[in-house]
Amino acid sequence: MLPYEPPDPDAAAEVERLSGILQGVLERKTGHSAIEAARLRLRLGTALARAYRYAEAEEELSRAVQAFEAEGRDAEQADGLFRLGQSALWRSDHDTARARYEEALPLFRKVGSVLGEANCIQSLGDIALQRSDHDAARARYEQALPLFRKVGSVLGEANCIQRLGGIARADGDDNTARARFEQALHLYKRIAEPFSIGWTHKRLANLAPTEALRRHHLEAARAAWSGIGRDDLIAQLDELTRPDEEATE
Repeated sequence: MLPYEPPDPDAAAEVERLSGILQGVLERKTGHSAIEAARLRLRLGTALARAYRYAEAEEELSRAVQAFEAEGRDAEQADGLFRLGQSALWRSDHDTARARYEEALPLFRKVGSVLGEANCIQSLGDIALQRSDHDAARARYEQALPLFRKVGSVLGEANCIQRLGGIARADGDDNTARARFEQALHLYKRIAEPFSIGWTHKRLANLAPTEALRRHHLEAARAAWSGIGRDDLIAQLDELTRPDEEATE
Protein backbone atom coordinates (compact mmCIF):
# COMPACT_ATOMS: atom_id res chain seq x y z
CA MET A 1 0.00 0.00 0.00
CA LEU A 2 0.97 3.64 -0.42
CA PRO A 3 1.60 5.65 2.76
CA TYR A 4 -1.49 7.32 4.24
CA GLU A 5 -1.48 11.09 4.56
CA PRO A 6 -4.13 12.89 6.64
CA PRO A 7 -6.07 15.90 5.33
CA ASP A 8 -3.87 18.93 4.81
CA PRO A 9 -4.34 21.11 7.94
CA ASP A 10 -3.97 24.27 5.84
CA ALA A 11 -6.48 23.20 3.20
CA ALA A 12 -9.59 24.50 4.97
CA ALA A 13 -8.20 28.03 5.12
CA GLU A 14 -7.14 27.82 1.48
CA VAL A 15 -10.62 26.65 0.48
CA GLU A 16 -12.19 29.61 2.27
CA ARG A 17 -9.74 32.06 0.70
CA LEU A 18 -10.14 30.76 -2.85
CA SER A 19 -13.93 30.48 -2.52
CA GLY A 20 -14.06 34.16 -1.61
CA ILE A 21 -11.88 35.17 -4.54
CA LEU A 22 -13.91 33.05 -6.97
CA GLN A 23 -17.18 34.49 -5.69
CA GLY A 24 -15.85 37.99 -6.15
CA VAL A 25 -14.75 37.22 -9.69
CA LEU A 26 -18.11 35.69 -10.61
CA GLU A 27 -20.03 38.63 -9.14
CA ARG A 28 -18.17 41.15 -11.28
CA LYS A 29 -20.40 42.26 -14.11
CA THR A 30 -17.46 42.85 -16.43
CA GLY A 31 -13.73 42.38 -16.48
CA HIS A 32 -13.37 38.67 -15.92
CA SER A 33 -13.02 35.80 -18.34
CA ALA A 34 -14.09 32.18 -18.31
CA ILE A 35 -10.42 31.20 -18.13
CA GLU A 36 -9.80 33.37 -15.07
CA ALA A 37 -12.68 31.66 -13.27
CA ALA A 38 -11.56 28.23 -14.49
CA ARG A 39 -8.06 28.73 -13.11
CA LEU A 40 -9.52 29.68 -9.75
CA ARG A 41 -11.78 26.61 -9.85
CA LEU A 42 -8.73 24.46 -10.57
CA ARG A 43 -6.96 25.79 -7.49
CA LEU A 44 -10.11 25.58 -5.37
CA GLY A 45 -10.78 22.00 -6.47
CA THR A 46 -7.23 21.03 -5.56
CA ALA A 47 -7.58 22.56 -2.09
CA LEU A 48 -10.94 20.84 -1.57
CA ALA A 49 -9.38 17.48 -2.46
CA ARG A 50 -6.56 18.11 0.01
CA ALA A 51 -9.26 18.68 2.62
CA TYR A 52 -10.87 15.34 1.61
CA ARG A 53 -14.00 17.14 0.34
CA TYR A 54 -13.98 15.07 -2.81
CA ALA A 55 -17.48 15.66 -4.20
CA GLU A 56 -17.03 19.43 -4.07
CA ALA A 57 -13.50 19.13 -5.41
CA GLU A 58 -14.56 17.14 -8.43
CA GLU A 59 -17.42 19.53 -9.19
CA GLU A 60 -15.03 22.49 -9.30
CA LEU A 61 -12.37 20.59 -11.24
CA SER A 62 -14.90 19.31 -13.78
CA ARG A 63 -16.17 22.84 -14.41
CA ALA A 64 -12.60 24.03 -14.88
CA VAL A 65 -11.86 21.21 -17.34
CA GLN A 66 -14.97 22.03 -19.35
CA ALA A 67 -13.94 25.68 -19.63
CA PHE A 68 -10.37 24.81 -20.63
CA GLU A 69 -11.64 22.39 -23.27
CA ALA A 70 -14.03 24.99 -24.69
CA GLU A 71 -11.17 27.48 -24.99
CA GLY A 72 -8.73 24.96 -26.48
CA ARG A 73 -6.39 25.15 -23.49
CA ASP A 74 -4.92 21.66 -23.82
CA ALA A 75 -2.25 21.99 -21.14
CA GLU A 76 -4.66 23.30 -18.52
CA GLN A 77 -7.30 20.77 -19.52
CA ALA A 78 -4.74 18.00 -19.01
CA ASP A 79 -3.82 19.40 -15.61
CA GLY A 80 -7.46 19.47 -14.56
CA LEU A 81 -8.05 15.91 -15.75
CA PHE A 82 -4.98 14.74 -13.86
CA ARG A 83 -6.24 16.37 -10.67
CA LEU A 84 -9.63 14.74 -11.17
CA GLY A 85 -7.77 11.44 -11.43
CA GLN A 86 -5.93 12.17 -8.19
CA SER A 87 -9.15 12.95 -6.37
CA ALA A 88 -10.73 9.72 -7.61
CA LEU A 89 -7.63 7.73 -6.63
CA TRP A 90 -7.61 9.20 -3.13
CA ARG A 91 -11.18 8.02 -2.64
CA SER A 92 -10.26 4.60 -4.10
CA ASP A 93 -12.39 4.91 -7.24
CA HIS A 94 -9.80 3.22 -9.44
CA ASP A 95 -11.89 3.00 -12.59
CA THR A 96 -12.64 6.72 -12.63
CA ALA A 97 -9.05 7.59 -11.75
CA ARG A 98 -7.72 5.46 -14.60
CA ALA A 99 -10.14 7.03 -17.06
CA ARG A 100 -9.10 10.57 -16.11
CA TYR A 101 -5.37 9.74 -16.33
CA GLU A 102 -5.88 8.12 -19.72
CA GLU A 103 -7.69 11.24 -20.93
CA ALA A 104 -4.93 13.49 -19.62
CA LEU A 105 -2.00 11.46 -20.95
CA PRO A 106 -2.38 12.19 -24.70
CA LEU A 107 -2.97 15.87 -23.94
CA PHE A 108 0.25 16.09 -21.93
CA ARG A 109 2.06 14.40 -24.81
CA LYS A 110 0.42 16.76 -27.31
CA VAL A 111 1.69 19.86 -25.49
CA GLY A 112 5.09 18.31 -24.77
CA SER A 113 4.73 18.15 -20.98
CA VAL A 114 7.11 15.34 -20.05
CA LEU A 115 6.47 15.85 -16.34
CA GLY A 116 2.72 15.63 -16.84
CA GLU A 117 3.19 12.47 -18.89
CA ALA A 118 5.42 10.95 -16.20
CA ASN A 119 2.96 11.81 -13.42
CA CYS A 120 0.10 10.16 -15.32
CA ILE A 121 2.09 7.01 -15.96
CA GLN A 122 3.24 6.79 -12.35
CA SER A 123 -0.33 7.27 -11.15
CA LEU A 124 -1.51 4.46 -13.42
CA GLY A 125 1.19 2.38 -11.75
CA ASP A 126 -0.21 3.37 -8.35
CA ILE A 127 -3.63 2.06 -9.36
CA ALA A 128 -2.09 -1.24 -10.46
CA LEU A 129 -0.10 -1.43 -7.22
CA GLN A 130 -3.17 -0.83 -5.07
CA ARG A 131 -4.84 -3.68 -6.97
CA SER A 132 -1.81 -5.92 -6.35
CA ASP A 133 -1.10 -6.18 -10.08
CA HIS A 134 2.65 -6.08 -9.59
CA ASP A 135 3.63 -6.74 -13.19
CA ALA A 136 1.53 -3.85 -14.50
CA ALA A 137 2.70 -1.54 -11.72
CA ARG A 138 6.35 -2.40 -12.31
CA ALA A 139 5.99 -1.72 -16.03
CA ARG A 140 4.41 1.68 -15.40
CA TYR A 141 7.07 2.76 -12.89
CA GLU A 142 9.86 1.65 -15.19
CA GLN A 143 8.22 3.63 -17.99
CA ALA A 144 7.90 6.76 -15.84
CA LEU A 145 11.43 6.65 -14.38
CA PRO A 146 13.38 7.89 -17.44
CA LEU A 147 10.80 10.64 -17.96
CA PHE A 148 11.28 11.95 -14.43
CA ARG A 149 15.03 11.79 -14.92
CA LYS A 150 14.73 13.65 -18.22
CA VAL A 151 13.08 16.64 -16.56
CA GLY A 152 15.14 16.44 -13.36
CA SER A 153 12.25 15.54 -11.06
CA VAL A 154 14.14 13.94 -8.18
CA LEU A 155 10.97 13.38 -6.16
CA GLY A 156 9.22 11.61 -9.03
CA GLU A 157 12.29 9.47 -9.67
CA ALA A 158 12.62 8.57 -5.99
CA ASN A 159 8.94 7.71 -5.65
CA CYS A 160 9.11 5.32 -8.60
CA ILE A 161 12.19 3.62 -7.20
CA GLN A 162 10.61 3.39 -3.76
CA ARG A 163 7.53 1.71 -5.20
CA LEU A 164 9.68 -0.69 -7.24
CA GLY A 165 11.35 -1.63 -3.98
CA GLY A 166 7.99 -2.30 -2.41
CA ILE A 167 7.03 -4.58 -5.29
CA ALA A 168 10.31 -6.47 -4.96
CA ARG A 169 9.69 -6.90 -1.24
CA ALA A 170 6.16 -8.17 -1.84
CA ASP A 171 7.54 -10.62 -4.40
CA GLY A 172 10.06 -11.95 -1.86
CA ASP A 173 13.17 -10.40 -3.46
CA ASP A 174 14.59 -8.72 -0.35
CA ASN A 175 17.99 -7.97 -1.88
CA THR A 176 16.47 -6.00 -4.74
CA ALA A 177 14.06 -4.32 -2.35
CA ARG A 178 16.89 -3.19 -0.07
CA ALA A 179 18.90 -1.84 -3.00
CA ARG A 180 15.90 0.08 -4.32
CA PHE A 181 15.11 1.57 -0.91
CA GLU A 182 18.73 2.66 -0.42
CA GLN A 183 18.69 4.29 -3.85
CA ALA A 184 15.42 6.09 -3.10
CA LEU A 185 16.69 7.21 0.32
CA HIS A 186 19.71 8.86 -1.28
CA LEU A 187 17.41 10.81 -3.60
CA TYR A 188 15.01 11.84 -0.85
CA LYS A 189 17.91 13.17 1.18
CA ARG A 190 19.05 15.23 -1.80
CA ILE A 191 15.78 17.14 -1.73
CA ALA A 192 15.25 17.02 2.05
CA GLU A 193 11.91 15.16 1.90
CA PRO A 194 11.43 14.06 5.56
CA PHE A 195 8.06 12.33 5.11
CA SER A 196 9.51 9.96 2.52
CA ILE A 197 12.87 9.69 4.27
CA GLY A 198 11.06 8.36 7.32
CA TRP A 199 9.08 5.81 5.33
CA THR A 200 12.19 4.59 3.55
CA HIS A 201 14.10 4.14 6.78
CA LYS A 202 11.14 2.21 8.21
CA ARG A 203 11.15 -0.12 5.22
CA LEU A 204 14.90 -0.58 5.48
CA ALA A 205 14.48 -1.39 9.17
CA ASN A 206 12.14 -4.21 8.17
CA LEU A 207 14.89 -5.62 5.93
CA ALA A 208 17.88 -4.99 8.21
CA PRO A 209 20.15 -8.03 8.64
CA THR A 210 21.16 -7.07 12.18
CA GLU A 211 19.37 -5.64 15.18
CA ALA A 212 21.84 -2.75 15.38
CA LEU A 213 21.11 -1.71 11.78
CA ARG A 214 17.42 -2.10 12.37
CA ARG A 215 17.59 0.24 15.38
CA HIS A 216 19.60 2.71 13.31
CA HIS A 217 16.91 2.91 10.64
CA LEU A 218 14.08 3.16 13.17
CA GLU A 219 15.80 6.04 14.95
CA ALA A 220 16.46 7.77 11.63
CA ALA A 221 12.79 7.43 10.75
CA ARG A 222 11.84 8.84 14.14
CA ALA A 223 14.14 11.82 13.63
CA ALA A 224 12.75 12.54 10.16
CA TRP A 225 9.13 12.43 11.30
CA SER A 226 9.80 14.35 14.53
CA GLY A 227 11.02 17.24 12.42
CA ILE A 228 7.62 17.56 10.71
CA GLY A 229 5.46 16.80 13.73
CA ARG A 230 4.20 13.43 12.52
CA ASP A 231 3.51 11.85 15.91
CA ASP A 232 1.01 9.52 14.24
CA LEU A 233 3.79 7.92 12.19
CA ILE A 234 6.18 7.84 15.14
CA ALA A 235 3.55 5.87 17.05
CA GLN A 236 3.82 3.17 14.38
CA LEU A 237 7.52 2.83 15.11
CA ASP A 238 6.77 2.40 18.80
CA GLU A 239 4.45 -0.49 17.94
CA LEU A 240 7.05 -2.42 15.96
CA THR A 241 8.35 -5.40 17.86
CA ARG A 242 9.66 -7.66 15.10
CA PRO A 243 11.99 -6.95 12.15
CA ASP A 244 9.48 -8.24 9.62
CA GLU A 245 6.49 -6.17 10.71
CA GLU A 246 5.02 -3.81 8.14
CA ALA A 247 2.38 -2.14 10.29
CA THR A 248 -0.11 -0.12 8.18
CA GLU A 249 2.43 0.26 5.35
